[in-house]
Amino acid sequence: TKKKLNELHKTVKSVDYSSSRLTSQYDKSIGEVTETFNFYMSMLAERKLEVVKELDKLYSTKQVALSVFGQKIHESTDKIDQMVNFTEKLLQSASKQDVLLFQTSLESRMAHLVTSLPQLDLANTVQLEFISNFQAIQVGVRNQFGYIKSGSVTGVSL
Repeated sequence: TKKKLNELHKTVKSVDYSSSRLTSQYDKSIGEVTETFNFYMSMLAERKLEVVKELDKLYSTKQVALSVFGQKIHESTDKIDQMVNFTEKLLQSASKQDVLLFQTSLESRMAHLVTSLPQLDLANTVQLEFISNFQAIQVGVRNQFGYIKSGSVTGVSL
């Protein structure tokens, strides 16, 4: 029985050591989970900044394109207005022969103004959208965040 008692004392020490080791591994694992979380968050923050920067750049480019297009349309409108006013004054004040002299020139100038109107694909210019895939993010986080490795728990018989 003394031998059995010594074995039990050794077993108690072994259990105490194992418990202490388990606590140490638990604390270390919690620290690693926190470290992984912080790293993941920093990567997300970095990606967010990249996407926002890209959005800002695209937004600015599209705003400039819209502004330039608006200015060109305004200039074209002014030129066509001037041409229409000139033609109306010419028709009111000039003789038929004078109008006929200018007719070809006026028609070609008006045709040029109309055909040289600036073009812009407004639907494409105003399209700016961030598309997220929440399901893929969820799967990615589960696959990339890490996993728990645990030995199997076996029954202890006393």
